[in-house]
Amino acid sequence: MITPFTPAIRNTNKPRILIVDDSPRFSQSAHLILQQWGQYVVCEENDAASAVETARSFRPDLTLMDLVMPRLDGAQVAAQIEPDWALHGVPIVFVTGLVTPAEAKTANASTATAFYRNHSVVPICCE
Repeated sequence: MITPFTPAIRNTNKPRILIVDDSPRFSQSAHLILQQWGQYVVCEENDAASAVETARSFRPDLTLMDLVMPRLDGAQVAAQIEPDWALHGVPIVFVTGLVTPAEAKTANASTATAFYRNHSVVPICCE
């Protein structure tokens, strides 16, 4: 689900946070928490395949990304975002329900481990 945003929101000085997670329950909860602080503009994307296009359109200052998603995992999406000239350098923080960083790396060992090593992205484990 993409949270609608308007040019007026785009012109605000508030930092923009993109949440990419296949669980609408998690993304909506995170959105509500961030929105309650009143300091951020938040956009949700629940389809990993659409995340790059949403990021290009929304232009986030920070992306919170689920690590394990169907079709594309978070590391694969991040690898597509990284070379994009408009999105290069936007911090990506992985959020995962996996218990340990070691388990997070085994979710997709070849892609995720290489991405961690090359880009210093830190997984944050949560329940």
